[in-house]
Amino acid sequence: MPHVCRPFRGGIRVQSALVAIFATSRVIVVMMKIGRFFVMVLAVVAWQVMTTGLRAQAPQAVTLQSVLRDASGRLIANRTVGVRITLSRGSASGTAIYRETHTPTTNQNGLYTVLF
Repeated sequence: MPHVCRPFRGGIRVQSALVAIFATSRVIVVMMKIGRFFVMVLAVVAWQVMTTGLRAQAPQAVTLQSVLRDASGRLIANRTVGVRITLSRGSASGTAIYRETHTPTTNQNGLYTVLF
């Protein structure tokens, strides 16, 4: 004897309710697969970012820029100035581990650039 689906009180048949549940579970499975795909893509991108940093080269020089002003706050423009760069261990008064001197020329805004 064939099985007959009888409607619920709300008028939804058992068969259509099962189809809706099956369709919803298929959508969830597809969404989970898409989610796994994006997690894999994110993992590959993260790996590339991390390993690229390991292959990067050290810079050949560090750029220092500064604007010079005198004691009254006026710009020191278009002049050659002496700049000494000292790297100290621990604090400003610590042992000097690196030192160099430059003689850059400031521009009209009092800006100079030094590569060390």
